[in-house]
Amino acid sequence: SFSSVYRRLKKKGLIKEHHLKISKHKKGRPTATYAHEIPLVDITFVPVGNGFWYLIAVIDLYSRYIEGSDLSATMTSKDVQKVIDFALLQYGFYEKEDKPKIHSDNGSQMKAKSFKAFLKDLGILNEYSRPHVPEDQAVLERFFRTIKQGEVYHQEYENHYQAKDGICRVHQLL
Repeated sequence: SFSSVYRRLKKKGLIKEHHLKISKHKKGRPTATYAHEIPLVDITFVPVGNGFWYLIAVIDLYSRYIEGSDLSATMTSKDVQKVIDFALLQYGFYEKEDKPKIHSDNGSQMKAKSFKAFLKDLGILNEYSRPHVPEDQAVLERFFRTIKQGEVYHQEYENHYQAKDGICRVHQLL
């Protein structure tokens, strides 16, 4: 039987004990205690014509206010930096001592050296979501879902201008 074979193999030292891996990602969902403390940053795709454009958004975790967004043809770290820079300028973060902690997923744009250097130069800490746990960015994921279900999935955009107009229309209702 299986158990007999197992016992004999174990007795001869041919079976190794299995140890459970302990996750190094111990942080849970981020929590904010005041407005503009933790901006969430992420990217989603929007079908336009025969391809895709990318909606980059920065949302405040505490107030759920959309601090910045842009519809871009690419989703590079420079595109993300541009949206974050707009959000920081809009709320005067460059003049403040208390800098926000940006929370993002583990996308290549957020892990890029240029993006890390951009945040380091500003004195801003970037915290990452746990791998494969979209709930860590639930507020932002819900925003994307609202945009897509309220507008994007009901339209066939011929160009990015139409897509931007539709997204702005839903954005104004929020």
